Amino acid sequence: MSANTFFLWIFLVAGISGEGIAAPLIQKIGRIELNWSNQRIRFYGFAQAETYEKSDAEAWQEGMRYLSAHLPKVRKQFAGLSQENASSAVTSVARSVYRIKTSYYKGPMVRIDMESQLPKALMALHLAHQTEEPLSAPSPHSHLVWQLDQPISPSPTMEVYDHDELIYSPQRVARSAYEKRLMGQWHLVDGTRAPLMRGGQRPLVIPARVEKGRIVVDSELWQEHAKNAEPLLSQALVTFLLPKIPD
Repeated sequence: MSANTFFLWIFLVAGISGEGIAAPLIQKIGRIELNWSNQRIRFYGFAQAETYEKSDAEAWQEGMRYLSAHLPKVRKQFAGLSQENASSAVTSVARSVYRIKTSYYKGPMVRIDMESQLPKALMALHLAHQTEEPLSAPSPHSHLVWQLDQPISPSPTMEVYDHDELIYSPQRVARSAYEKRLMGQWHLVDGTRAPLMRGGQRPLVIPARVEKGRIVVDSELWQEHAKNAEPLLSQALVTFLLPKIPD
């Protein structure tokens, strides 16, 4: 990851008392903010014109120009994202962007904060997904949690291995699910335990190791849980749970 990229950690107290603290994983690259936890992308535009009305209109256009110029640069930082498809990603985000906040300053100057869906920005297009729709097989679990022993940079094309066998990849996620959730959510954990159960959810928690930049699961453990895990993987009902990065 380039030197001008940094992570901003925002800590939220979990809703379950005594279960530790979890935080969303937010990555800022210039004006663009990637929230890997709620899977949103944010950016902003600003402008100063003769009136607030004109400043507002120009601020929106300035923000969209910034997105068009810089989203391709953001995509370059992630392996597996073809730059030939960058313009398609810009168009997809632009069509679904909405205003979340408007700030007015003397001038008259206006800043507009905008938001869209992260998968639209970072999808790896034209993948050969194994299925169009998720597997229909039931699972007794609400979602799968890969509980990692070390931090790793989030990726829209993350892979998980059972030793040398690939068990989770974008191609193994149904196309419809990948377009909604990419590879799943990413959260940071701070505390002895993470709030893995919320509102009656029943997660399947599988410990995993980070080895040489990839995620590896114990073979015996995977074989034990594979049957219940496969439907969740197909739907990208997955959480990558990272330990806190030391201060």
